[in-house]
Amino acid sequence: MKKVLFVITRLAAGGAPLMTLAMLESLRKNGYDVELVTGLAGKDEKDLLPGIQNGEYAITVIPELVRNIAPIKDYIALRKLRKLMREKKFDVVHTHTTKAGILGRLAAKQAKVAHVIHSPHGHIFHSYFNPVLIKLYVWLERVASRWSQKTITLTEKEKREYLALGIGTPDEYQCIYNGIETDKYFNQDFDREALRKRMNIPVASIILVTVGRLVPVKGCRYLLEAVASIKRQGFDDMHCLIIGDGVLKEELENKTRELEISSQVNFLGHQEDIMPYLMISDVFVLPSLNEGFGLVIVEAMAAGLPVVATRVGGVPEIIMDGESGKLVAPGDSEDLAKGILALLQDRQHLKNIGNHNRQRAQKEFSLERMNAQVKQLYQEVLAEK
Repeated sequence: MKKVLFVITRLAAGGAPLMTLAMLESLRKNGYDVELVTGLAGKDEKDLLPGIQNGEYAITVIPELVRNIAPIKDYIALRKLRKLMREKKFDVVHTHTTKAGILGRLAAKQAKVAHVIHSPHGHIFHSYFNPVLIKLYVWLERVASRWSQKTITLTEKEKREYLALGIGTPDEYQCIYNGIETDKYFNQDFDREALRKRMNIPVASIILVTVGRLVPVKGCRYLLEAVASIKRQGFDDMHCLIIGDGVLKEELENKTRELEISSQVNFLGHQEDIMPYLMISDVFVLPSLNEGFGLVIVEAMAAGLPVVATRVGGVPEIIMDGESGKLVAPGDSEDLAKGILALLQDRQHLKNIGNHNRQRAQKEFSLERMNAQVKQLYQEVLAEK
């Protein structure tokens, strides 16, 4: 039985941790002996760690394994990772996200691990840090790429961006789209009207919905400004559901009062199950300034929703402008408002786009497809000397 170690900085609720756990669980069920190393989620984040400590696989928590650069903690985390790898003698180390990828790949090199795979889950080369720090991360990625055999990108565009920055070589990359359990969105006996009534939202109202951490890079302020713009144009009977928590929550709530849209916006916080809120909505909106893939877009598509999203990262590979919804400029609330309004003009077209998205989500973005591709990649990597 091949021994595999997954390394990630934190399991905060979001796309990268969820996909990491999905890959890990799939490999475990396919006969691999898997272990997980993780740091801790931030105080303003929902930590998934307590929910997976069930004995199915070994979990090691390294508190010093943090997302941001912290030299002393980084050195301690590196030593702990190297010690664990040397003691357990893993066949494969699979690192996830940028920081864990740098420390984990260096530790694997020092521990002489035979096979190393890296999944950046998107990149942080703009909209996350200042230009100096970004240049440092690019340099570190160039160095760390020499210590792994394969890098899994979420999109072909992500692969091109890495290569354009001089990180790795073309043969090292493989694009594997994220996947979800699409079947759970089909054949749902769901009372759309009842949930709307429980939320005091009229049955005939237009509902926009977004899901994401309330942090600057997710661009929620532009959605609020777009809602205000749409309201000024006569769409008074419209509501916006914002699902997620984060450091900007109080600031964004204050902004709804400033824009006089408090009665149109519902802050729902973190939700374990977002499906009911997607199923009662009419349009999904993703206003991010940077997005590696946007897993929640696929969930919205599976729920039959048209999508208005910013033209960033891998999003244009998922959302076909005009077919799956509308693509708009990032950081531009007026363009976002125009994109939403363009869809709201024709209810039948809205429905047709939703049906198209459901079919495409099931065909191209299923969890089964993702797991099969990861399993195949592992077989190829382990076959290499």
